Amino acid sequence: MRFTLVKNDKSRKQERHYDLRLQAVRAVPAVPFTSPDLIPVDYTLDLQVIASADDCSRVISNAPPGSWSLTSVSASAGGYDFANRLGAGFRFVNVTIPPGARVVSAYLTLRCRIAKNGVDDKSRISAEAVDNASAIADDQDAFDTRWATRTTARIDWDNISDWGQNTDKNSPDIKTVIQEIVNRANWVSGNSIVIFWEDFEDRSIHVAENWRDAYSYDGSVTYAPKIHVLYSI
Repeated sequence: MRFTLVKNDKSRKQERHYDLRLQAVRAVPAVPFTSPDLIPVDYTLDLQVIASADDCSRVISNAPPGSWSLTSVSASAGGYDFANRLGAGFRFVNVTIPPGARVVSAYLTLRCRIAKNGVDDKSRISAEAVDNASAIADDQDAFDTRWATRTTARIDWDNISDWGQNTDKNSPDIKTVIQEIVNRANWVSGNSIVIFWEDFEDRSIHVAENWRDAYSYDGSVTYAPKIHVLYSI
């Protein structure tokens, strides 16, 4: 490309010619800007049952009504003798997970109260499908109704081995159960969650020792059921 530069003054007129060469340069891809505020951050939440009215023991029997206790020293799940199905409920308060958070992982921790070695014990973990779970009333029928309205997400905890006395056992990952609760439209950080651990659907074989027994709050304030949640926002 050629262009002409003309310079005028009172004495003379000058013309100069220049060649302009254009060279294509490969564009460098732009690096997208990521605000530090948009980078997900992981948080942990560790809670424990902190009141007698926040856990319970339920036995469903082939010869109703079975049994019920809000003050039992144990929380159990599995098949007991030839007619009974064991289960428990745990309420965790002040669950400070914000709405919209992504649950990365979650599990229960139970302290074994009595050693059990049955090899075909089966249990299942779910949660009450409500926005803010109330304290557990001393009413087995009310508890059964709450269990009937449990989450769609349910996690099997089957064939639990090495249930040795005074050892801690962690459940399988129950993140889908917790996620279903915090995804509810009216969930608010600081609400409460009730977790069910049970074999009310009678999946265990009814033989000796084929159930698992953990400490409840009334059995041990120190070793009452715990939950650990890792979440990201």
